[in-house]
Amino acid sequence: MRDDPFWEGFALSADLFDPLCKCIGVLGSDSAAMGTTYACFIYMLDHLNGVITDYDGQRDHGIQSLFFYRWKRMYRLVHALAFFCDPFYSELRLNLTRHIGAHFVELGMGNLRLQCRTALSLMAVGTMNWTALGFSASSSTSACIRRPYSRRTPRYCGPGSSAGVEHQNTTDKRVHTSARNRTGSGKVECQVEMAYNSVTSRCALPPNRQPFEHVIAALWNRDAQVKTGLLDNELLLAMRRQHGDVGADYLEGYIDPVDLMLDDLKLAE
Repeated sequence: MRDDPFWEGFALSADLFDPLCKCIGVLGSDSAAMGTTYACFIYMLDHLNGVITDYDGQRDHGIQSLFFYRWKRMYRLVHALAFFCDPFYSELRLNLTRHIGAHFVELGMGNLRLQCRTALSLMAVGTMNWTALGFSASSSTSACIRRPYSRRTPRYCGPGSSAGVEHQNTTDKRVHTSARNRTGSGKVECQVEMAYNSVTSRCALPPNRQPFEHVIAALWNRDAQVKTGLLDNELLLAMRRQHGDVGADYLEGYIDPVDLMLDDLKLAE
């Protein structure tokens, strides 16, 4: 218990799993809309890339493989469409694209715009009813003109089954009792599906975002991090004095506030 390596490993585990548990909490709540689910996985991937550098390469690869395995189990094209159409996450998408690259926002599923276009085509198959999907065709051109976000957001950002895997984990504990396990695996799976569908049917999107959703939306956005309390305003001003007046939002890479304070202490000495 007095060994430094033990507490270093303990601190690293806390840094690694605390944000992941908070994301899972959002995914298991009524706030788990399609766009929020996509944003949660983006946040988790960014967090993993920042923390697992302290692990060896083999464990690094294992964590990332587990992450993408989990994501592919629940991914649907409408997730990408909801994330793209949700104005709450528009700054997140633009900041990540500018600082890291478009490939990061795609989460290994290909071009984000192509995913959205494919989702719309599948949803309008047969009738091509773009009006029902929140778009209207221009009388002068064949292009689709986007309607205001307020009309599309309720359509694409409902809870639905966006967090099905996390909800199913919750219902597993209620369904998998010793008596029911004796009925056979097939019946147990059917009971899990029925329990999950019952939970999903009662989901109602709350009127306000959860606090951690604001933390997700503030990723790679220094001004937003000040508003959410993640970054002190004085630290932000110090970053801008140190790196110029272009603003901390446009800095390449992540600046740790603790490292910044340590640098100030060294200068004072």
